[in-house]
Amino acid sequence: MRKFFFLLLLLTVFLPSYSIDTHWDLEPQIIKNGVGNNTIYHVCYGSEGFMWFSTDKGISRYDGFRFRDYPLIMSVDSLSTPLHQAVKTLKEGSDGLFYASLYQGGITCFDKEMEKFLPVRFDRSLKLKEIQDFCWNDGSLYLATSHGLFESRPIRKKEGKEDFVYCILNPEPLIKGKITNLCTDGKTNLYFAVDREKVIHYDLVTKRTSVIREYDVVNRLFLRQGYLWICRLWNDIVCYDLKSHKERVVSLEGGDQPDFSNSYVTDMVMKDKQTFYLTTWDGLYKLHFENLNLCESPFTLTLLTQGERAFHSRIENKMTSLLWDNRQQILWVGTFGGGVVKFDISDSMYSRVRQNFKSRVDGMVEDAKGYIWLTVTDGGIMRSTTPSFSMDTHFEPWKKVSGLSGRYHIYKGKDGNIWLGNNFGEIISVNPLTEDVESFQLKNSEGGRMQAVVHCFCLDSWNRLWVGTSNGLVQVDPKTHGCKNIKLPGEIKNVFAITEDKEGNVWVGTDKGLKRIETNGDQIRVEGNYEKENGLEEAGVRTLYVNNYNQIYAAYLNVVIRIDGREKDKIESVYTLQSGLTDGHVSCMVDDHIGNTWAGNNVGVMTIRNGQEAFYSYLSVGNCSAVCRLNDGRLLWANSWGLIFFDPSATKGDSGKKHLMLTDVEVGGETVLAGEKRNGQMILAVSPEKQEKLVFASDNNDFHLFFSDLRYGLAQRKIAYRLLPADKEWKMIPLAEGLWFNGLAAGKYALQAKLVFPDGKEGEVIEIPLVVKGKWYQTIWAYIMYVLLLGGLSYFFYSYFRKKDQRKQIHRDREMILKENLNLEKLKQEQKKEIEAMRNRLLMLFVQELRTPLSLIIAPLKELQKDDSQTSQLSLQVAYRNSLRMVDACDQLLAVYGQGNMESKLEVAPYSVDKMIDSSLFGVRDLLKCIPLISIARRESRRRWNFMWTKRK
Repeated sequence: MRKFFFLLLLLTVFLPSYSIDTHWDLEPQIIKNGVGNNTIYHVCYGSEGFMWFSTDKGISRYDGFRFRDYPLIMSVDSLSTPLHQAVKTLKEGSDGLFYASLYQGGITCFDKEMEKFLPVRFDRSLKLKEIQDFCWNDGSLYLATSHGLFESRPIRKKEGKEDFVYCILNPEPLIKGKITNLCTDGKTNLYFAVDREKVIHYDLVTKRTSVIREYDVVNRLFLRQGYLWICRLWNDIVCYDLKSHKERVVSLEGGDQPDFSNSYVTDMVMKDKQTFYLTTWDGLYKLHFENLNLCESPFTLTLLTQGERAFHSRIENKMTSLLWDNRQQILWVGTFGGGVVKFDISDSMYSRVRQNFKSRVDGMVEDAKGYIWLTVTDGGIMRSTTPSFSMDTHFEPWKKVSGLSGRYHIYKGKDGNIWLGNNFGEIISVNPLTEDVESFQLKNSEGGRMQAVVHCFCLDSWNRLWVGTSNGLVQVDPKTHGCKNIKLPGEIKNVFAITEDKEGNVWVGTDKGLKRIETNGDQIRVEGNYEKENGLEEAGVRTLYVNNYNQIYAAYLNVVIRIDGREKDKIESVYTLQSGLTDGHVSCMVDDHIGNTWAGNNVGVMTIRNGQEAFYSYLSVGNCSAVCRLNDGRLLWANSWGLIFFDPSATKGDSGKKHLMLTDVEVGGETVLAGEKRNGQMILAVSPEKQEKLVFASDNNDFHLFFSDLRYGLAQRKIAYRLLPADKEWKMIPLAEGLWFNGLAAGKYALQAKLVFPDGKEGEVIEIPLVVKGKWYQTIWAYIMYVLLLGGLSYFFYSYFRKKDQRKQIHRDREMILKENLNLEKLKQEQKKEIEAMRNRLLMLFVQELRTPLSLIIAPLKELQKDDSQTSQLSLQVAYRNSLRMVDACDQLLAVYGQGNMESKLEVAPYSVDKMIDSSLFGVRDLLKCIPLISIARRESRRRWNFMWTKRK
């Protein structure tokens, strides 16, 4: 009963008030993709700046963009099956190794450089399941076990292929009992719970033990800045002052007993000496004390996750761990199944106006007095109730003019007056200083009422009001309200945006592209054919802006162009989603006071600095459709859920201290760990940031390299890189995308990379040697083999063709011999043929010559048979002579057919030619004498006679 009244008194005196932190009405970043099982038990920073998470499957490393998972599969004893082990806590030791406490009991080590787990062995019998907790102090590892508190000295050993951590334990425990929740102040003091009831202090120097308090249940202990926070079974936490030995109880709102753990408070971190954050099974709390005496100071307890409406997203309320990054002012929260939640509460973080609007804000301006004017989509016009702007600024409908209808567009002129135009062609002018209001109706060219939607206004330096409507462009005299319709070229109907540059040129964004209006007195000339001259689509320009450097920005759907006001006839730069533009649908732009140009789009807010060739994403807060630069320099944005604002000067970070490093390597779309092989090749021998040289085999020539500067803020960073000697110019992409290479030619390269910041500054250039190996047939041994093979083939072909030539020569010689023999044979045959022909001719000649002598022989012989007169003597003489000639002719024939010497045979004849002629003539004469000639003459008519002779004669 006394405890109850004491607690009631404390709650009455120090009743906490529940308020909303200035940075907690915003959209936190929920990180789920890539986290093992999305259950985070512990969050911590490593010495290199990486974030490390303990999960159900092991541990994960986070570089601000990507997770690198290290699954832990082991068995806690010799009988159990190796399974995924949940890691409860992760702490980096003085030896550079991470020591992990397992959720089911036990401890293991992790070498972050070699990216592998190391088993822990002891010099004496100690079961892993008996280890409940551990802590480091002055190079010694203290183990909280089921049998007591032990001091150990870990040593890394290698025996053959085994690599492990060998712990040498003290022979006797420092304290006996079941030790849990071990923590240290880093000096000479240890604090822990014995048997979950007693809170004990142990002095490492004096070896003395003292009991601080004894409770029914002690579940968690947190040592923060001289105070020991003791978590008991239910929803309260005890703050114990180690100096004054005073305590107080802070009660939380949660009352349900957790179903997974016996402790309602799961973790606690200190932001500063008076501010603490606590995670529970019901959400995240902020505990703030008014002074440094925490045991007596009034405090404020705030449940920061008491509604999803403030975050516009679902955050898992079961929270397990916390990490406060004081340098970057970021609070990391691990959840039970909901991933990691990042709360950026730095000065660069935006804030949100608390007031909720029924309709979306689509326009706003700040008047000379500091009041904010808003137009909303339901047609209403609102104004802030106070001239000073803050999160608590309230807006009320402006009712100065009654009977407002339609949806209004708002504009603040250079004279300070506010112009409002609706979708019926009605114009309202408000003087904020005097609150005088004027209204009039736009007129068409015939002088009648113009029923048109007013899209935009522009009051130029000549005090001419340009009004863009759905029926074209209208020039209005602000004093007389006289209207002059401006004829635009082509089929232009809608004018969406109007602005004036520093040189007095009026730029018009129409549904047919960008136009420029030049005036000379009353003469108006419309110029501009920018789209066709630069190969762009002639599309609608809905946003126009002229920055402080007289650069004209014109926004199309997914394209933004920039024109230098000094060279207004050409486009200076074109930004697309592939080159320099992070997101499209730019709906508003504004300059800050430090030289940056900001743009609102369908994703959030992006920025570009003068002279830079790329936009940088800054916030992803939904569609930002309107912006206003306040008189104090802050930027006020209207997004899908209301109004947000931030100071652009707070976004300027210290770029000189940021360091770029390689944090992840993918081959074929899969992450490569140290020691792993891809297609038979071990790519990483150590973790990526420690790897000095990257070598990729031909089968691994499809790789992705990811870099990080280990900064976890909101502003987008970009990386400039080039691959020497292939690239001469620097290429620039967002840092989160990484560098992808596919199908590089085999060879040696040098990859250079550097950070590029929105303010134009650049980080240090890092260089990574990169080697791409060719196929096996492209190696040096292959080329040696090619040379040898080529030499062998050359020798083979040389020998082959030489032998072939020799064979051809032999063949040609044989052919020559054969041809000679053939020619000889042909000559012989031709000679034979000639001889045969000569024989035949001679035979015919001799036959012919033989007929006559034979006839001469026969005839005289017949005469001799008839008469024995003198005449017969002559006939015998003739027969004798011709017989001799016959013999001579036969001798000649025998000589020819006998292949003898024909001339010698022919010379055998005893008669010369003249004698042969004389004998022939004598024979003919004798024949003529022997055979009488009988002639007959007959007269057939007076003029015709027939003469006949004997044929024989």
